[in-house]
Amino acid sequence: MERSNGFNFHGRERELAEIERFLQVDGPGFTLLRGRRRVGKTELLKKVRDSRKNTFYFMGRDDESNHEALKRFARDWDAFTSQRDLVRLRQVELNWDECFRAILRHITASEKKAPLLCVFDEVQWLAKKGSGFCGLLKEHWAEWKKQGNPKLILSGSSNSFFHRYVDGDTAVLRGLRTHATIWVNPFTLSEVRRYYFPSWTDEELCLLYMMIGGVPYYLENVRGQRNFIRTVNESFFTSGGIFLEEVDALLKLEAATSGARIRIKEILACLGQDGSLESSIVKKTGYAQDYVHKVLDRLLDYGIVHERRPLEGVKNNRSGVRYYMDDFYLNFYFQVLRPMESKIRGNDNGQLFSTGVVKSKNGYYIPNFSGKAFELLIGDILRSGCADESRRTQNIFARLSLKKGSYEWGTYWKQGETQIDLVVAGLDDRELRIVETKWIGGAPSDTAAVASQVVSKLYDSGKWKSWHRSHYLVVSGKATESLRTKSAAQGVSVVSLADLF
Repeated sequence: MERSNGFNFHGRERELAEIERFLQVDGPGFTLLRGRRRVGKTELLKKVRDSRKNTFYFMGRDDESNHEALKRFARDWDAFTSQRDLVRLRQVELNWDECFRAILRHITASEKKAPLLCVFDEVQWLAKKGSGFCGLLKEHWAEWKKQGNPKLILSGSSNSFFHRYVDGDTAVLRGLRTHATIWVNPFTLSEVRRYYFPSWTDEELCLLYMMIGGVPYYLENVRGQRNFIRTVNESFFTSGGIFLEEVDALLKLEAATSGARIRIKEILACLGQDGSLESSIVKKTGYAQDYVHKVLDRLLDYGIVHERRPLEGVKNNRSGVRYYMDDFYLNFYFQVLRPMESKIRGNDNGQLFSTGVVKSKNGYYIPNFSGKAFELLIGDILRSGCADESRRTQNIFARLSLKKGSYEWGTYWKQGETQIDLVVAGLDDRELRIVETKWIGGAPSDTAAVASQVVSKLYDSGKWKSWHRSHYLVVSGKATESLRTKSAAQGVSVVSLADLF
């Protein structure tokens, strides 16, 4: 177990292997390393730096002016090259053009050695307004490539930066990549158990995951790590924790001013557990529809929210689209922490979690949170497996016969009718899997009724109308023999928490 900057470095074999593949490709290479804030990108890049010769790593800082960043770059670069190439310049002469020229000189001089790997981390803070960083980097990258085989990695947590400078049709850095983006994902449930909480029960691990996901920084800041009740109470429901303020740190990457963050938080608070229509957000907030529409577009681009559309009744407009938070921590913050903020700030050592949050005598059930958060958890597992077949490690993929082949998944409903939690369409076997999720405090009291809810959802529309259907029930409580037997009699297969690891 290694530690960097006070935090444990765990796993990341897949990401390290992808970076190594990028580095081994002949010729110059330019790629991006991306992932949400706090997911461990910096720790990963520093591990690469420490294990590879001729690697220069430089991180931007949000509270630093462009001038101060340039002075720090000059010191770090000259220390890296053991020369006085930049610090000899007068301050008025120091700019990114001169810094990139220094990199070119090093590439030319050191090409017979290991090719230079240059890493700019938290790049959004280097590319501040007026710095000229991105435009100059584009110009100099063309020169770097002519003189050798340098490798360049840009990393950061701000989706808005990459949307503006890399992905957009007129983005300055568009088209420069030679390698696909390397994504750093949150840890899976199995990894959270392996690295952090090996003695916790399936239910305890899943509930914690529904609160903060598999984000390493959050997991490192969960206090205790032995007794579940005590750990959750001290980490989330006692004054002095980080999780009441973390929402502002997360949104600061996408909204520069405090006023913009306040408005975004008001819009996010309107989404609730069931999502919200744009028209409902306008009504609740009092903001103009054009403004809400613009903010929702930004939140979609930045990956903070996602949309779900009914298959019928919506054409090329947004009248029936519901918007959901697509982040475990944000969902938990707005549904549970924010409404209890005053109680949490006044709680020094009381057991607020067990006395004022959990509402079940058997197991852990949080009203207006657990059910939809559990659906978010199952959807997150399916989404990760859909995007990357190598991540299909959980038994749920075997239970749904999705270990191989391609599939689509989503949430679909007809307006005015009961919503289906999740629908998974296997594109190879033409099977439509209807999945109902139930987070239950303890074992289901009426197993037959639970199974009936699943088979009552006879989704029969769209391109899957003629496909074979199968029905699944994912439960948080113990999958008793009675539940399995009564469900099987109705054509429903039961998936338990043990199948999620």
